[in-house]
Amino acid sequence: MAFLVGYCSIIVQFLPALITAWYVVRTTKIDEFISSMQKMHVPDGITISLAVVMRFFPTIKEEYCAIQDAMKMRGVMLAGGNVAQMVEFRMIPLLFSCVNIGDELSAAAITRGLGGKVKRTSVETLKFSALDYVMMICFTAAAAVFVYHKYFK
Repeated sequence: MAFLVGYCSIIVQFLPALITAWYVVRTTKIDEFISSMQKMHVPDGITISLAVVMRFFPTIKEEYCAIQDAMKMRGVMLAGGNVAQMVEFRMIPLLFSCVNIGDELSAAAITRGLGGKVKRTSVETLKFSALDYVMMICFTAAAAVFVYHKYFK
């Protein structure tokens, strides 16, 4: 029972961050992301790293699906119930693909001039909409209520 409570506690703590990261990766274009990070004066090392990570996870998902399809075509479904073979047949090729994809994405980022000394320009125009202001007010109010109840009651 204590194991289940501990597991649920960890999930509850990490789930909001995972959902937010998933939403950002799914809805934000890399150009918009880089432009917004530059407007916030975030160092280029952090911006480049996060941009590579944002491209890395969708590529890994595609690669895993391709490996799964290749295993199905060869008739290897769940490795006959053998967990070790399942890990070997799927995870080892995925790990090698991850290394290659990371190298390719880093090379592409450098090729596009993300690590250069010249300030990059962008065709993206970033503006706050009315919904952005409403959300900022709502989250600021929620944070204020939390702080009030946590420290002043």
